Amino acid sequence: MGYEFRKNLFHVRTEGYYKSYSDLIIEDDQQNLSNAGYGEAYGADFFFKYSDFMRTPFNGWISYSFLRSKRLHPRQKSESIDYEYAPSAFDITHNLNVVAKACLVDMLTGGFTYRYSTGRPFTPIIGAEPVSKGYYLPVEGSVHSQRFPDFHRLDLNLSYYWVPKQNWSVIFYASVSNVLDRQNVTDYTYNNDYSQRRPIYSDYSRFVYAGVTINLEL
Repeated sequence: MGYEFRKNLFHVRTEGYYKSYSDLIIEDDQQNLSNAGYGEAYGADFFFKYSDFMRTPFNGWISYSFLRSKRLHPRQKSESIDYEYAPSAFDITHNLNVVAKACLVDMLTGGFTYRYSTGRPFTPIIGAEPVSKGYYLPVEGSVHSQRFPDFHRLDLNLSYYWVPKQNWSVIFYASVSNVLDRQNVTDYTYNNDYSQRRPIYSDYSRFVYAGVTINLEL
C-alpha cells in the first residue's frame, strides 16, 4: 500500500508492505538441499524531495526505510541439523539518507550527503570447546542474535560552474568523503580460544579529492 503526492517543487512518497516467503532453499537432516525454508519481510519506505537541481537556491531529498526480515536458518550440529527462525542477513532495521545542495555565492554550490543504517545482524561466538592441544572449536550463539555497530557516513562537496564563452562550460569540484573519519565495523575476529573478540574496521577512511569537468561544443 502506498501514497504519492506531487505539487510544484514537492514530492512525497510513502509505502508499506508485507511479504511472505515459502519454498526457500535450505539444508535438511541428510545435508541435502530442499525447499522447506520459509520466511517473511515487512516494513515501510518514505521519500521526500524538494525542488529540482538548478531550479531553486536549495534542493535536496530524504529517504528512510524500516525493515524487519526473518527466515528459517539451518544450524549444523555434530550429527544433525537444528533450525532457528531468526532475522535474515538482510535485516537492516533502519536506513536513512539525507542529501542537500545549496547555492552559496553566484554559481558556487555546496552540499552534503549523510548516510545512516542499523548494523547488520551476525551470529556471535559465545564460547569454545578444546579439540586438541592449542586448538578450539567455536560454539555459536543464537542465529543473528547480535548486530554490528550502526553505520554512519558524512560527505561534503563544493562545485563552481563557469561559462567562459557561449557553448562552453567548466565545472570545478572538490569533495571530502567520510568527513568524520568514522571507522565502521565490518566484521569481528577472535583470538585462539575465542575468549576475546576484536572488531575489524572498514578501510574506507577520510578521502579528499578535486577535479574539473570541461564541456566544449565546437
